Amino acid sequence: MNAEQKSAYNKAYRVANWDRILERRKKWYAANADRERNRSKKYAAALSKDVKHGRQRRYREANRDKLSAYTRKRYKEKRAAILLYNKQRRAERPEVEQDWYLRTEYGISLAEYNALRTKQKGLCAICRKSQKKRLSVDHCHTTGRVRGLLCDRCNHGLGHFKDEIAFLQRAIKYLAEHVA
Repeated sequence: MNAEQKSAYNKAYRVANWDRILERRKKWYAANADRERNRSKKYAAALSKDVKHGRQRRYREANRDKLSAYTRKRYKEKRAAILLYNKQRRAERPEVEQDWYLRTEYGISLAEYNALRTKQKGLCAICRKSQKKRLSVDHCHTTGRVRGLLCDRCNHGLGHFKDEIAFLQRAIKYLAEHVA
């Protein structure tokens, strides 16, 4: 029997006896579940994060359209449930959500934010007024370094001046010339 005939025979056997094969696999796995779980954990632990993330990244890049279609379809079908779940999760753990936001946007933890707020005595770093709302994190847009905490007005003002010192100096000069 050559390799091609053997392959055809094995395929025919699997088709004819699929139920028996599945039953045997289930029994074997039930008897060896702990061993297989431990083997799988060891294998996963042995892989470095770079290898895992590289595989994931390559898979996502190769299947971008497929994944996007799946995500859109799932969201369309389960939109209400997803929105409700997210709303409940945020309400149940606001500190975790705030910490995640600060880490992803500015690279600081909630503890670092609170330490900065305490250092500034809860006041805006520019106008020195207290706020009912949470102070905004001011950061350099070129380096990403956090400079301090500002009220919305001061933060928006700096943003409109695009963090340009020359613009701010001209604005100060303009205001000084036109004092009523």
